[in-house]
Amino acid sequence: MNEQQIKDKAIKMYNENQAIDIVSLANSLKVKVYATEEGNSYIEENDGNFNIYVNITHTKERQRFSIAHEIAHFIYHKDDIIKNNRIDRENNYSLSSSEESKADELAAELLMPKEIASEYIKNFMIEENCRITEKIVQKFAKHFCVSFMAAIVRLRKLEYYFPYI
Repeated sequence: MNEQQIKDKAIKMYNENQAIDIVSLANSLKVKVYATEEGNSYIEENDGNFNIYVNITHTKERQRFSIAHEIAHFIYHKDDIIKNNRIDRENNYSLSSSEESKADELAAELLMPKEIASEYIKNFMIEENCRITEKIVQKFAKHFCVSFMAAIVRLRKLEYYFPYI
């Protein structure tokens, strides 16, 4: 499955009353998600099986973003995962900052797809390039079950204006 097909699949999983089920998305790609109590999230390959490990002591919003981030690595860096058995930010299995940024960007797209995010913001009668308030960002973050900062970054990427804090 390519990047666009996975984005489309995430959009199909969206329900107006519930954020995209990122674990189900991972599972649909035959990637299992496991909890750990240590360190940051990572993805590993073992005998052809791909597993994401996410720290359960992190907030629910951070866990969701971490899972989406590791799905992005699965899409973009599968060969690196297979070669090293793992991608992790904490040791020799890490990638460049630009590769990590690319994974962050796709993670945001999976959790807050452009079409859905834009439609949600338009319900507040806000057009692109217009300033949005902190209250709207908080509602947006809650709706998509992401952190306040992840919501701001995504909305700015979608060309909505939010003053720097």
